[in-house]
Amino acid sequence: MKKRLITVLLILVLIMSAGIVPAGAAGGSKPYDYAKYGQQTLSVAFGGATPIIDGKVGVKEYANTLVFDKDTPGVSFSDSAFTAYPTDIKVHMTVDEQYIYLGIEVDEPYYRYRVGSTAGSYMAFSFGFNMGDIFYHCMDRQTLTFQVYQDNTPFYANTIMVYKPDGTYTSTYNSVVYADVAVMRDDTNQVTVYEARLIKAELAALSGLEKLPDTCYIHFLNKCFDSAGNTAEFRYRCLLDSAARAEITAQDGWVATFAPHLLTFLPPSDGTPLRMVDSFGNRIYNLKEIASPSVSFANAESHPRFLNDGSEARWSAAGYTGQDKPWVQYEFPCRISAEGIVIKWYDDGSGNRVPKEIDIQYWNGSEFVSVVKKGTYSYPANTRTLYKFNAVETTILRVVITPTGTLGGDGKGMPAIAEWNVVGSLAEGAVVPKPEMTGISRIAVPSAAFAYKTDFVYNLNDNTDAYWSAYGYTDTNKPWVQYKLPVEVALNGCVVRWYDDGSNIRAPKSIDIQYWNGTEFVSVNKIGAYSYVPNQDNTYKFESINTRILRIVITPAGELGGDGKGMPGIVEWNVIGYLLMEYTKNDLEKTYITSLEKEPATGDTAVFVVAVMEVSAVSLAALIIRRRKRCRSN
Repeated sequence: MKKRLITVLLILVLIMSAGIVPAGAAGGSKPYDYAKYGQQTLSVAFGGATPIIDGKVGVKEYANTLVFDKDTPGVSFSDSAFTAYPTDIKVHMTVDEQYIYLGIEVDEPYYRYRVGSTAGSYMAFSFGFNMGDIFYHCMDRQTLTFQVYQDNTPFYANTIMVYKPDGTYTSTYNSVVYADVAVMRDDTNQVTVYEARLIKAELAALSGLEKLPDTCYIHFLNKCFDSAGNTAEFRYRCLLDSAARAEITAQDGWVATFAPHLLTFLPPSDGTPLRMVDSFGNRIYNLKEIASPSVSFANAESHPRFLNDGSEARWSAAGYTGQDKPWVQYEFPCRISAEGIVIKWYDDGSGNRVPKEIDIQYWNGSEFVSVVKKGTYSYPANTRTLYKFNAVETTILRVVITPTGTLGGDGKGMPAIAEWNVVGSLAEGAVVPKPEMTGISRIAVPSAAFAYKTDFVYNLNDNTDAYWSAYGYTDTNKPWVQYKLPVEVALNGCVVRWYDDGSNIRAPKSIDIQYWNGTEFVSVNKIGAYSYVPNQDNTYKFESINTRILRIVITPAGELGGDGKGMPGIVEWNVIGYLLMEYTKNDLEKTYITSLEKEPATGDTAVFVVAVMEVSAVSLAALIIRRRKRCRSN
């Protein structure tokens, strides 16, 4: 009776899914609806106090609690006659913008500790975030496995499992998702506790997503023992009968024995967002997005921006022959609190090699000092690796790298990084600098049909003398450059400074300025004659248009399909227009505090825009959009 009462009083409501569950998948896909087979949807509230990861679950420490016992729908057993299944399993969860805090209590009478590499009792908790329109894509998942060594230290791992339609799967292992782990076996009360703080950005990255969806697939497995050493498994999942398996196989070509249940993250009850987001959908607390990258050296085919551009393009120090250790650096526009970094090292076995070691440093206001490391650091190739340290507050993070190659040598064996993330948040009360209105082009994402290997597309809007060029372009289609903006803007002109070296890179014959109308690219209506004077600003006016994408299609001076000479180059491309946003002058003149529940106190309900929070000459400015709560007066 007590157990049933606890279940009734849960903060989290266990809901039987009656239809298609809310969409939350990447690319607009919906989780599969297997309610008719017994699949359930669990809902957890977003937000709450931050739990302490110490191997103990305090009263009301977590925002949500799920209780599973032998009578819970979806629980199955490997041996129905087994006498030592857990009395119940409590899954506690708190979710904020950066982390999933997971606490699992297993009320089990007997526990077999892990000794060396020998498996004992364990909890395997699976998340499946990569939802697709084919069922087996939904089954791709990450399994968090927890065990306790005899000295009460934790064993933990993350297995990435990718399924095929025939039911087979491949596995890889990565512990980068864990920020903290703690475990404890209480033999007196016969309870095992597993706690972890999971990094949402890393869970998403390992699933091939930019950010986690609102709904994911879950199931768990608890391996338990009896006093005689016999073992059995307690599972929470939707077990499919033979008729269901046949129906799913016919429908999807998937050989299934079970379906996972669903977990949906709900917003706070008052609907107030816990963090501001930019208009790309990224959280402003994703620190690499507001960082200004710089490096001590980059070879001709790499760019510091590759450190945080979200792609597989890499920064490389191949060819570096200096005596000093190379370094990479992030500078932030305000103080941050950091407790770790995640780096994906690139290694081609020759010019680029993983490092011997790294020294993570932060600026303390007068000098760079080394962080206090947590745990040992390793440097696997071509995989994301987490490096934890005691939390620091700073405006600059630097990684000084001891290369595998010889300093002052032939430049081989130097480091390369595909991506560098920072684990942390803005410092409490951090002040974002007053915005500088430098033009809409600074918040645009540039792209091009082609770029010469050292003439980067980022040079189009970096406010420097560096240029983009299409030198070497041999296609028969006209080359183009493009700006994609995070919000719709009204435009009526642009300014282009053409680069011309008199030979390989030349000012164009003509251009066709086009915009995206929601369906296709169409040409603007020109105002006046267009000229193409090299190495100075050329202004091109046109009738006002509203769009998020602007493109310039270029007729080059050189021959299309020829030797690649005479192709266009651009030093800088600015656009003329304004944001289609309601804001006040007072809003734009204020300094904004980006801590929780603080905002400019102008008293109105307009949407306000920090139009270009300048972070560097080579990185994108951050556009922050937030709808303010209505001010109430008494």
